[in-house]
Formats: sequence, structure tokens, C-alpha cells
Amino acid sequence: MAAVCALALPLLALPGPAGTQSAAVGRTAWSIAVMGGFWAFELLPIAVTALLPLFLFPLLGIMPAQAVSQSYFQDKNVLFFGGLVVAAALECVRAHERIALTTLLLFGTRPRQLLLGFMAATAFLSMWMNNTATTAMMMPIAEAVLSSLEETAGACEGSGRASGRRALRESLGKALTLGVAWSANIGGMGTLTGTGPNIVLAGGFATMFPEAPALSFAAWLAFATRLARSSSRAVSGSLVVSRLAFATPVAAVCLLVAWALLSVRHLPSSDAGYNAKATYALLVEKRRSLGPLSWREAAVLSDFSLLALLWVTRQPGFVPGWGSWFDGYATDGTTAALMATLLFALPASPPSTSACCKGLASRMLAGRRRARLAEFASTTELEPRPPSDELPTPSPPPAYVPPVAAPSAAAGVQVVAGARQAGAGQAGAG
Repeated sequence: MAAVCALALPLLALPGPAGTQSAAVGRTAWSIAVMGGFWAFELLPIAVTALLPLFLFPLLGIMPAQAVSQSYFQDKNVLFFGGLVVAAALECVRAHERIALTTLLLFGTRPRQLLLGFMAATAFLSMWMNNTATTAMMMPIAEAVLSSLEETAGACEGSGRASGRRALRESLGKALTLGVAWSANIGGMGTLTGTGPNIVLAGGFATMFPEAPALSFAAWLAFATRLARSSSRAVSGSLVVSRLAFATPVAAVCLLVAWALLSVRHLPSSDAGYNAKATYALLVEKRRSLGPLSWREAAVLSDFSLLALLWVTRQPGFVPGWGSWFDGYATDGTTAALMATLLFALPASPPSTSACCKGLASRMLAGRRRARLAEFASTTELEPRPPSDELPTPSPPPAYVPPVAAPSAAAGVQVVAGARQAGAGQAGAG
């Protein structure tokens, strides 16, 4: 929470309207000051602080996101990385289990309903999480459902229903196992960040068709895309976007077809011997074991929901999105970096004003002690200024940027500044 306060308060000191040279310089200086303060006082992990320019520079109108990301990796990789961080946060607070169990209860507990619920929950989670992680999370839930069927069949030993329930368990087990695996792959097709090949396609498309509309997250979700008329290559690229813009509906159709195939091939036509109430009670008990929605879960789910909303509304196509407010500087990768960084700043418990101030003060005091600022200030003596007739030749100011920039870049700035001052001095002497 201290990091949130430290980042929000300096916004009041930002220079006026963007677009002017002085405003751009002031905003850049503010960004550097914020990063320096975060590094000095460790308000965020050092590696996370290094990600601030990925969203500060585009949102403040300093540099486009594509230009900023070149210092890290490609912009599409930033998008994928941010999605992975949010997915890892969902797993950390076990919010993905709550989503899966709620989806299963929503679809019902009859064999066909249960299969569709498992496939729908797996596909939805796979749209945002890694396919393998999603499958590994859903399989224990499927095994628990199958174990309950086996226990029911064992309790009915000697009755005519026992063999029928065992046969139903075997057929349902095959259907659930295949359904979870298939739906994890199908769900990866649903969003731009669902799987790595989608990001590779988006990056290659931007290289092949630079003048065509970008393959954004909203375009992948089947929103309308504008047809560029600047060149034949741009038109062909726009046609490709229009065809690719139905990836999510195609994934939904594939999911329904896969469910129908598994239902016909593996599930019996009759549900005789199946105890739907026992399965429902098992799923309710598993969801109850997660406890009430905690602050951490609510924070992560809010971050995840806001990320998805920002992705969809940045460039929807049929109406101007919020991306137009930033003159095209912001991309989906900008949003991913912002929301991923926010996860490191959100508090793990409900915050209060006093806790925020105490946390900020403690972090600043800890950073001050670690940096030994007190010892440095008490032991360092300033050299006396020479008389006016003995002033040295004008020289560039001391390089204060190495802590927040590469030493080579800082040296280059100082060399250029020194050359300009030397040139000005020679011109004055002439």
C-alpha cells in the first residue's frame, strides 16, 4: 500500500498539458524520480520497479509502447508476460479453484452436464492460464468426483446397480479425462494470450503487414475491425484480421463439438445408478473448504477482471476505445505491465490510512538505513568554493543518472553536454 501512495501522490506535481517539449521533459524527469525513489526505498521489488517505464512512458505520452519495450523484449512478449503474472496470482490465492467449482455447480451434476461443466471451466481458465497448469488443477477435481462414484458403487455391493455404476464411472472417467485435456487446448485458442503460438502469430503479423490494423486482444475476441485503404498490402492484412477475428467463436464451437463427441462415444444414454445429489454435495463441500472470499482473492480477481476489461475496450473497433486517449502510444502490453505491477503494490490485508503512512515511513527509514545516508551526510565535507577569479572552466554537471540508467548512457549525456559547453565557451572567446 505504501507503494500505491508513493506512486499516486507525485501525480499532483506533473507538468501541464502533454504534447509540449517542456511537458515531455518534465514527465520524463518525474518518471525517473519515481523509479529512483522506488529503488532507493525499496517500495517495490527492484525487478518490479524496472518494469515501470513499460506503462509510465506510454501513458504519459513520452514514448510509444513498442519503442519502450525494445529495451526489454518485444511488445507482444510484454503482453504474454503480464498475462502469466496475473495467472500466477490467480493460482497463488486459489481463485482459479473457486472459479472452476462455481462453474461446475452452475452447469449441473448430471453426467452430460458435469462433462460440459468441466470442459467449460477448463476452457475458460485456459484462456488466461497455461494449458498444462489448468489441466493439472482440474484433474484432481475430476478424480474426486469419480472417487465418490466408486464409493457409491462399493456401498451398493451385491445389488444389481453396482455393476452399472462401475460401468458409468469408467465411461465418465474416460470422458472427463479426454474432455479436460481437449478443452485446455481449445481454450488456448480463445484469447490472444491463451497460448504462446498466438503471440508469435500476432508478432509475425505486425511484421508482415505493418500498415494494417494491429491484431489486438479485442480483434481476437471477434469485435469488428476497420479496413485500411492505404495500400493493397494493408487491405490484405485487414482481411486477414477480419478472418482471424473469429478465433473465440470458433473455440466455442469446437468446445461444443468436442462435448457432443465425448457424450455420444463414452457416456451411456441412461443415467441409471448415478447419484447426482452426492456429486453436488461433494462439489459444494470442496467449494466450502476454500472458505469465504478473502481480501487477497478479491484483490486478485478485481485486478484480473479490470485487466480483461481494459484489453477488450482499448481498441474494440466499432467504437473508439480508451487507447485513442493516448494517441496510440498504449498497447495491450502496456495494460498487462500495469496490472501485473499493481499486483505487487496491492496490500495483502484491508488497508487503513494510518497503516499506509506507517508502511511508507518504515520503508523509507529502512531504505535510508540500508543506503547509509546518515553516515554519508555526517562524514562528507563539502569543498570550499574557489574565489570568483579562480573559477574553473565550465564543465558539465555531475552525472546523477547512473543509479537509474546505464553508465554508458549517462556518460554519453555528459560528453554531449560538455561538448556543447566547450563550443559555447569558444564562441564567446572568439
